[in-house]
Amino acid sequence: MLELDAVSVTYANGVQALRDVSLTVPHGVFGLLGPNGAGKSTLMRTLATLQAPDRGRIRFDGLDVLAQPERVRALLGYLPQDFGLYPALTAEETLDHFAVLKGLLDPPERAERVATLLKRVNLTHVANRRVDGFSGGMRQRLGIAIALVASPRLLIVDEPTAGLDPAERYRLLDLLAGVADDVVVLLSTHLVDDVEALCTRVALLVHGRIVREDTPAALVASLRGQLWQACVPRAEAEMWRAHPRVISRRLAAGGVLVRAVQPDAPHPSFASIAPTLEDVYFDELARQGVRGEE
Repeated sequence: MLELDAVSVTYANGVQALRDVSLTVPHGVFGLLGPNGAGKSTLMRTLATLQAPDRGRIRFDGLDVLAQPERVRALLGYLPQDFGLYPALTAEETLDHFAVLKGLLDPPERAERVATLLKRVNLTHVANRRVDGFSGGMRQRLGIAIALVASPRLLIVDEPTAGLDPAERYRLLDLLAGVADDVVVLLSTHLVDDVEALCTRVALLVHGRIVREDTPAALVASLRGQLWQACVPRAEAEMWRAHPRVISRRLAAGGVLVRAVQPDAPHPSFASIAPTLEDVYFDELARQGVRGEE
């Protein structure tokens, strides 16, 4: 179990990236959902022991993460949002290199581990191909293999599906779902679909603060009976921008879909609809002064 208590980070320029973040993350996939600039990557780097918070406590399975970073790193797998690979190496050589760095020094044991992981991330057929020819999804799957090379008990993945096509995105999510059987997986993303597909619990991070935390089902239930939608002509869509309870506007065939959260319909043209986790997300962004429009 991963436990955070009042973790705060302020950068030298005065930006407070994290504000008293407290969370309990059990085994399985836990989603950290928030817009760009919310502080997700700062939190991931802090948990990965790459930077220290100004204050707060972090514990993982009884270890003090801030006081014992070396012991925590031995239990940690980390896939940052951006990571580099040696372009001239093959997938097998890359994974072997990182296995050595993680302390797997016995050649037969290391070779078996590399082969097992390449199979697990479905890269066996390109094991001898240079990584500079890999697609974005193949690079991400290799990144997951690198993060898993030392059999971590805590896996941190930051925006793993950003920029992937739908097929590659599905493969990566399926891989993470399988990994979660054995470890704590913390998934940071701004893509609601990823959280719905994988996570048993989710926290919403906005302006460096945790503003909601629960199961996806409980969060969705909190909006039941309060969500309204109308399809309005594009010429009329602008008038709804300033409405205080409109949470999203998006293009649809023949007009613009406008969604609002309030006890009663904001206009006779609005009909009651069932909420989704995305609606919860946009509603919370609106409450925090961030417009959730597409």
